[in-house]
This record gives sequence, C-alpha cells and structure tokens, in this order.
Amino acid sequence: MEQEIASIIKFILGSANNPNPYYNSVPEKFETPAAYFPPPEISTGGETFRTFRMEFAWYIQFFHSTSEGAYELAHAALSAIMGHRCLIPLLNEDGSNAGGYLRIDTASIKGLDAGVFQLYLTFVSRRPYNAEAAETVTKYFAQLHTKSTEPV
Repeated sequence: MEQEIASIIKFILGSANNPNPYYNSVPEKFETPAAYFPPPEISTGGETFRTFRMEFAWYIQFFHSTSEGAYELAHAALSAIMGHRCLIPLLNEDGSNAGGYLRIDTASIKGLDAGVFQLYLTFVSRRPYNAEAAETVTKYFAQLHTKSTEPV
C-alpha cells in the first residue's frame, strides 16, 4: 500500500472511532460500523522537468445500521480533516510519523443510501520520473567571434 493511501486510511479510521475497515471489496456479510476504502481514481499529468503528478479522487463509504450512524462516521472523518487544515501526517511503514504531510484538496460527504454515507477526497501526489539523471557538464569551451576594428 502506498504511503499516502495508508496515511489517509489510518487518519480516517482513527477520527471515525475505528470502524471495521474493508479494502477493494465489501464481503456479502460484513460487520457495521464499517469503512470501505475502494481503490481511488487516478489521473496524471506533468509537473516539472523532474516530477509528474498523480491526482487522486477517492470515494470512501461508511456503513452503519442507521443513516444517522453512517453520517456521524463520515462527519467525524470530515471534521478531523478540516480541523487539521486538510493536512494528513505521512507515516512510515511501521506506523511512525514520517515528518511530512499530505494536503487534501477537496473533502465532502453525502448520503448514498439508507445506512451509507460517502466521504469524497481529492489530493495530488508529486513523484519523480524514473529516468536516470543526465550527466552534468563539468567543462565547456566557448569560442567567441568578435568584430575586428582593424582595416583589412
């Protein structure tokens, strides 16, 4: 799992009182309260000469036995994100703080069905190109041509 995705999941689960997490698919008989983290939608684009960007759109669903319960889970996650100025702390593989943050660009919730609310998030991840670094020039020679003022 990627660092940004794992960091967001941990932040959301902690802020929503640790509902049962489900990834990629929800089993037919699942326990509520639950949070479903499907794979996010991703679009890409160039950023700089050294990096590209991946734009994530993530539709995370919260399930509860009542719509009010699902709303409370989604609202708690949304409030925590906004309360932290849309900055999610990045985590290392062992769960310790990596020292950086990921900025959430968009966060909203809406009801989908009885007992189901959705948290919609967008964020951008900037990543280096895989191309090898070009060799830098260490010496260069310049030949200058000047206009002569002596008569020919």
